Amino acid sequence: MGSSSWTLHVSQIPSWFAACQAIIFLSILVNNILVLMTFKRMKNLNVLHHFMIGLCVADLITALPYGIVIFTTVKGSISLTQALCDTFGIMFMVTIATTTWIHSAMCIEKCISILHPISHRNFQKSKNAAYITIGIIVMCFIVPAIISTALLQFDVVKMSFLPYIPSCLHDSDERLYVV
Repeated sequence: MGSSSWTLHVSQIPSWFAACQAIIFLSILVNNILVLMTFKRMKNLNVLHHFMIGLCVADLITALPYGIVIFTTVKGSISLTQALCDTFGIMFMVTIATTTWIHSAMCIEKCISILHPISHRNFQKSKNAAYITIGIIVMCFIVPAIISTALLQFDVVKMSFLPYIPSCLHDSDERLYVV
């Protein structure tokens, strides 16, 4: 991670655009909270429901980095150390990767249900189905975080402030595409 000196980063997005960002932010929060409340009222959750809950949690985690984007847009600038910029960049990478990984796990689960319907049905009725599914979802959060952090530590990716986002994200690097 980078130096501890503070750097002022200026946003190139007009401050009035924060109203659009805030609408998106609130929509994400409200929609995902409503979905989670719906699942809380349900008595029997199946494998697909657990994946959907994982997606809701992943969406809600985007609230922190996106909230910082809104703050930066409203204020017009933000002071960050390189370590903070790296942290925000990793948060963005992990939230996007987690959503992708959970969607991939859902697709694999759906393929198994089609290719092996009896085994799949028996699995869903087993006592361990929820624990296994939750374990897979947790791994969909942990593994991208480990990979993203490793990529940063080994200088495969470097985070920098992008004034038109405005946030810290990774710079493109050919080695990243290989990984």
